Amino acid sequence: MAGQTVAEYVTVCSKLPFALILRTFDMVDFDEPTPSGLRTIKRAMQVGPEVRIEGCATPFGIPKDLRGGYALTSNVPKDFFDRWLSENKEHDAVKNQLIFASERRETAERMAQDRSQTKSGLEPLMQDGDKRLSRRVKPDDGKNV
Repeated sequence: MAGQTVAEYVTVCSKLPFALILRTFDMVDFDEPTPSGLRTIKRAMQVGPEVRIEGCATPFGIPKDLRGGYALTSNVPKDFFDRWLSENKEHDAVKNQLIFASERRETAERMAQDRSQTKSGLEPLMQDGDKRLSRRVKPDDGKNV
């Protein structure tokens, strides 16, 4: 491995419509008072900074870095994201590939483009043919007053 460089940063892709604040935690012992005295419990304590990951929803007229419907957030510390990913491996967004990362931006863009058909279930509803609607929605004709 001599001569190889290890990536310090990754590009994170997110298909969630909202931004996420990612945080990592350590479980530490904490003495909690009870009526019968103190008891020791585990408590989550944040480690390091928070990292904001962009969401794919875009207000009209504001440009955003999107590929295949995924928002790209560059320069996320790799060690932070790897730890967050291991702490959240059972999260639906991780399991369903709505959030992933790559060390090379070009690879992240290609992965996002390849997964462009992935649905989050949080897309805007379509009036015709949307499986999430239990019945057909009729447009308001003004007679329902």
